[in-house]
Amino acid sequence: MPGPPDLERAASAGDAGGQFALAANLLALPDSPDSFARGAALVEAAAANGHAEATCLLATLEAVGAGRRQDWNRAFDCLQLAADRGSEHARAQLRLLGGTDGPARELRSRIDLERLLRVPERVALSERPRLRVFPGFASAAECQWVIARLRPKLAPAMVWDEVSGAGKVDPARSNSAAELRLTEMDVAIEILRARISVATRLPEPIFEIPQIMHYSVGQEFRPHH
Repeated sequence: MPGPPDLERAASAGDAGGQFALAANLLALPDSPDSFARGAALVEAAAANGHAEATCLLATLEAVGAGRRQDWNRAFDCLQLAADRGSEHARAQLRLLGGTDGPARELRSRIDLERLLRVPERVALSERPRLRVFPGFASAAECQWVIARLRPKLAPAMVWDEVSGAGKVDPARSNSAAELRLTEMDVAIEILRARISVATRLPEPIFEIPQIMHYSVGQEFRPHH
């Protein structure tokens, strides 16, 4: 999938900003493995050219394992480099993951992956239906991170229309939702997905696209099959 002509020209000329912008276009909704691979390569090129936000996005690719083997250490190192290059998004993630504030190198050194992926003891609520809860699964700071990042992206939740083969708004579902594309993910959110994987004992590659759901008082998703 070719990008806009101006971005194509800037990327071809080696402009880091153009490379990053074109990469974001390609990775948001890749229409083929080739377009995804090109987007990932452009992220790497822009990061190599010193682009702070491209380096931050590269950290997400490393954490998710997008087009590569998942590598947490490389993800955290990229966050540190992105923060040093001026990315406030990367610095905020380092503060969240490290649990404190300070220079990027110090924040990186305080990240404890084992602690971040630790799952609270599950509590059985019911056997029929089988319900389990993990008290304190996410910290208040993690919850606020997700809310602040994704509240602006919420839109009416949809249901799948078998006839059109696409989503549609339906009165049976009144809540709001947002699907997270790769460019909307970050390392902090990926930590939560990895923690879910540990809790459910299911590998991330079988997960659906990450979704955020919001129900105001009175909103619902009626029984459906």
